[in-house]
Amino acid sequence: FAYAVGKLELERKQILDRLVSENPSIQLQSNGSYNTPNRQILLPTVFKSIALITAPNSDGQRDFNKVIDHNKYGYAFAVTPFLTTIQGDTASLLILQQLQLIKASNLHFDVVVIVRGGGSDIDFKSFNDYELAKAIALFPTPILTGIGHDRNTSIADLMARQLKTPTEVATFILENNMSFEREIEIL
Repeated sequence: FAYAVGKLELERKQILDRLVSENPSIQLQSNGSYNTPNRQILLPTVFKSIALITAPNSDGQRDFNKVIDHNKYGYAFAVTPFLTTIQGDTASLLILQQLQLIKASNLHFDVVVIVRGGGSDIDFKSFNDYELAKAIALFPTPILTGIGHDRNTSIADLMARQLKTPTEVATFILENNMSFEREIEIL
């Protein structure tokens, strides 16, 4: 097991090095974070329209929707699900296809959210794929990730805006909107 985790960590470092060397717009910062075009997109003042990439009937989908749908502020959101397999050998390709569908849909989304529940480091392999990470880093709509627990950080997380869990992503969206509402009330 330790060998497999060590091998995964080496592959992860090679992918990160490749992302930086082959894509000048992806830069490693002195603090260890990554500056990507996606992370530079300003978040909307208010979130209304959300593209949700997740596995069908998953804990991640349920947790995110529960917080969004039953929020105490009464905010309504248009959440469009883009359902796919989130783990396994073909998951990175399937998630990438969902991003391509979102881009090709010509629908306006304020944000793309990618969520899943936690799991072992090996379960997160699909989120350490070069092509998926590059697509996330260069995606024209802000991406929020909630694909793990506190101990998990994938390459996909590093290319987007990471919030550890689906619940944290939903809470961030609600708090963002509530902050705007407070500003309006003060005015």
